[in-house]
Amino acid sequence: MPARNNILSNFWWKLFSLLLAALTWVTIQTVLERDQTLVQSPITTVSTREFPSVPLHLMASTFNTNRFRTIPPEVTVELSGSEDVLKGVDAKEITAFVDVTEIGEEKLVRRDVHAEPPKNLKIVSIKPPNVSVERIVVERIAE
Repeated sequence: MPARNNILSNFWWKLFSLLLAALTWVTIQTVLERDQTLVQSPITTVSTREFPSVPLHLMASTFNTNRFRTIPPEVTVELSGSEDVLKGVDAKEITAFVDVTEIGEEKLVRRDVHAEPPKNLKIVSIKPPNVSVERIVVERIAE
């Protein structure tokens, strides 16, 4: 039997087998490459850190001449982010504030505490979430 007959007998089955083998090889290579990229990708973990005794600032209108005080004067802020960034943050970099621009003539009100975290960090919680704001009334002595 000549070699030509070995190649041409059942030609379509042999061609189908060759294509199936090539498709299987391409699929396996693709899966292996995808697994390699998953293994090599850096994993970043999110950490949290509490900052106690962050001083509260008051956000008031420039036309408001009243004086206020917050009770308590400091809050605890919990931030989340990468561990490297959190290690380098100081409590002075966090701005916690209370908006007193819309306080009418009330002497004592409760207001929510807001905070601005440093870049690349997120606020997890603020404790306490709201504080009492008291208007300081200065009595004038009649002359």
